[in-house]
Amino acid sequence: MSGTIVDCTTSKTSDAVSLYRRTMGRLAGGVAVILSGTREAPVGMTVNSLVSVSLNPLLLLFCARLHSATAAAIARSEVFSVNILTEGQIRASVHFSGKHADFDTADLQARDEHIWMKDNAGTMLCRVERIHRAGDHDIIIGRVDDVIAGSELPAPLIYHEGQYYSLGSACALPERGDSRALRLSVPDGYEGRP
Repeated sequence: MSGTIVDCTTSKTSDAVSLYRRTMGRLAGGVAVILSGTREAPVGMTVNSLVSVSLNPLLLLFCARLHSATAAAIARSEVFSVNILTEGQIRASVHFSGKHADFDTADLQARDEHIWMKDNAGTMLCRVERIHRAGDHDIIIGRVDDVIAGSELPAPLIYHEGQYYSLGSACALPERGDSRALRLSVPDGYEGRP
């Protein structure tokens, strides 16, 4: 592979950070919203750093910027939900990424201390298992108490190189040069990353 090489062990410049972010952005991933707080006052963040950790017990993790409002709310309440987004939930992703697109709290459900989004691809209601500091982020590990998934298999929302995509329905491997991913439109005024 040819391209730019930056030695990140000796170069702590913005060029190294920029190249690192661009390179990591090439890893396509699903999009989820992490929620805590109340139905009337939700606190949340958009992530694509969601990882399944263990099946026994059921554990997952995501990363949150140090001192973020969502990480602080989760540390206080020790509960959160993970909401896996569908292609129709771009506005929610944009809103919880801090860009403040329209989001209606009527789209939330609540039970006990958990809140979660309606009509998504799936939800996990979690309790904090452990929080680890790692550089400028916290790694939040959650124990899954409940899983909520409908019988429908909606098309997921995908994020890749700063753009949202949809897979649509599952398909066979495309012929060479045939792209099956569809580029989705984003709300007016949105520029940036979740």
